[in-house]
Amino acid sequence: MHWTTHVLSGAATGYLIEKPIPAFIVGLASHIALDMVPHHDPETNAGYVIDSICGVSIFSLLFVHSRKTPTDCSLKSAIAGSLGAAIPDLELLYKKAFKLEEENLFFPTHNNTLPHMESGNLFSKISQAMLLILLFAAIIVRKKREEIKKF
Repeated sequence: MHWTTHVLSGAATGYLIEKPIPAFIVGLASHIALDMVPHHDPETNAGYVIDSICGVSIFSLLFVHSRKTPTDCSLKSAIAGSLGAAIPDLELLYKKAFKLEEENLFFPTHNNTLPHMESGNLFSKISQAMLLILLFAAIIVRKKREEIKKF
């Protein structure tokens, strides 16, 4: 799964959970679930670099926004969920840098303890887009419900 998808889905689920520690744990668990969904990882180092830049940019935006609204627990939870979902892929950078074999990795979908499913590029893009659309639709529904409760 693309790192940016992990960052975004972790942020969305964390935002919905509204509690940082559970958001981090669910983000970590979501990494496993998303790696097990058939997907297509970038094929080149350039693809990984672009994906990483997008993920870091999104995380940075969340962090900057949270500094402007320090009392927003949902935003802190979004950051925690994002971190939980994103951290496991740091070992893949370590793998690339130090030429490690998969069996020496820790995370279960990275060392083949659990399957890391592959698919074609088009299916991968569609499935990741659908996942993110559903998560952000849930956020919009929650926001609308909060607005209705205010009246």
